[in-house]
Amino acid sequence: QDESVTNYFTRVDDMRNFLTINMPSPGVELTVKMVCFAAERLGADNGTRVTLIDYLAHSTFASLYKDMSELNGVNRKPFIVQITVWDAKKRVGSPRLTPMQFRPGAV
Repeated sequence: QDESVTNYFTRVDDMRNFLTINMPSPGVELTVKMVCFAAERLGADNGTRVTLIDYLAHSTFASLYKDMSELNGVNRKPFIVQITVWDAKKRVGSPRLTPMQFRPGAV
């Protein structure tokens, strides 16, 4: 049975703290309102890996994107969180659904 927890996050630190302290099971759903920094389709084409930054960075995204792109992965890590958004399960006989699109800079 999936755990039912409702959590709303707008900051990377808050989300990291929640995950570290609570160690939620795979069935727990999180709600995030953050800015998309980058997105890429998974190799198996069954989901998208989305890199997010704090919601408050929305107004300064262009300069922040430039600065963070110059950092290596280790130095960028405290400012980002990555989530995987899985595609809906394909059903036999149903038309293929277009995967959700994520655009850098979008909330």
